[in-house]
Amino acid sequence: FMALQLQKLPNQTQNVLKLAACIGAQFDLNTLGIVSEQSPETTAADLWKALQEGLIIPNTEIYKFFIQSDSTSVSNAAANPIYRFLHDRVQQAAYSLIPDDQKQITHLEIGTLLLRNSSETQRQERIFDIVGHFNLAAELITLPQARYEFATLNLQAGKAAKTSAAFDAAFMFVSTGIDRLPDTKWQEDNYPLTLALYDLGAELAYLCSQFEQTDRLIASIEQNANNLLDKVSAYETKILADIAQSQMQDAVYTALDVLQQLGIELPKEPTQTDISLGLDKTKLTLGNKTIAQLIDLPNMSNPNALAAMQILSSTISAAYIGAPQLMPLLVLESVNLSVRYGNTTLSAVAYAWYGLILCGVVMDIETGYQFGQLAVQLLERLNANDSKAQTLFTNSTFISHWREPVRNIMPSQLEAYQTGLETGDNMLHGRQLCILTTSIG
Repeated sequence: FMALQLQKLPNQTQNVLKLAACIGAQFDLNTLGIVSEQSPETTAADLWKALQEGLIIPNTEIYKFFIQSDSTSVSNAAANPIYRFLHDRVQQAAYSLIPDDQKQITHLEIGTLLLRNSSETQRQERIFDIVGHFNLAAELITLPQARYEFATLNLQAGKAAKTSAAFDAAFMFVSTGIDRLPDTKWQEDNYPLTLALYDLGAELAYLCSQFEQTDRLIASIEQNANNLLDKVSAYETKILADIAQSQMQDAVYTALDVLQQLGIELPKEPTQTDISLGLDKTKLTLGNKTIAQLIDLPNMSNPNALAAMQILSSTISAAYIGAPQLMPLLVLESVNLSVRYGNTTLSAVAYAWYGLILCGVVMDIETGYQFGQLAVQLLERLNANDSKAQTLFTNSTFISHWREPVRNIMPSQLEAYQTGLETGDNMLHGRQLCILTTSIG
């Protein structure tokens, strides 16, 4: 019935409503003008009959600028009216006016027009709309170069969706891009795009708990990537996916294997002697540098060192649970790399964990506290949002309480704290420490 009612409208109104239905339940005049290849004034005039019939509704009164002959010019009005269909059924009816064999062609044309008529800034703002139309016409995109451009747009949309924490949507975009890559995808000219898609796809699959997909994408990277450094992000994702599945030892063994390939040898089952030697090595690496001087180290640029920091940082939490004797060596190696090659955002995490070890194991409270403060200062210096939560949690939960006053503490909590000091049981249970820090000023 609704489709029959729409067919009574003038042809130009039907045509513009078809395009509006492709855009969505809500659409703006500028976008509709682009996809109908008309001026905003002409497009608004074509919509007028649908407005009169109440089939579409303007969200503001701005639309009147475009239909009143004595109105201010469009340029002076600087307006972009927004309309919406009266009901989903109206939109569906308008969309049904497009023959089935023309729907994909229509979406392809709309996507092409939006892409062609968008500045770089507008392209970023419209990326989901543009990619959405191309994806609905994916079967029509057959030429290799066009398929790479299509995959590039899906990569951009995937990154934008990930930034908004829309992981499922992001994974859908990236998966679509991967699926449309030609067979020559891993060849030289196409290698960077393909690697970026697979890397992001593996990470998003892990974030969406689609671990079989994660493994499949990582396996492809392992098989086709040109060198170890190009595989590091995939290995980091594999470690995080293992942790998410409580496979701590698998995560640790993967890390040790990658570190070995990067030239860092660490024992799988360290002894107390190994840990003591590691502490001594870090003291030697620090040399005569004061803790205050470490914040002025240059930014780390060595690619192998940066890769090692990625792997070490992602593995510390797994080792803390699954291989606790190894955890101090991972921390110490991270500190050594930072002192030798310069600071990165992950250095803040390393300094905080090192402060924990100094306070809770070595009982060098003053030095440990200073490393905790260094970690916080480095966060601010580098604007290190990627490591902020872990650094602040480690510092406030495991370091600060050794030096800063504990107030409003319950007697039972104070007793546990004092017992730990008197008996040498300095690595208090994490839960006890969390309880204690609720009372720290």
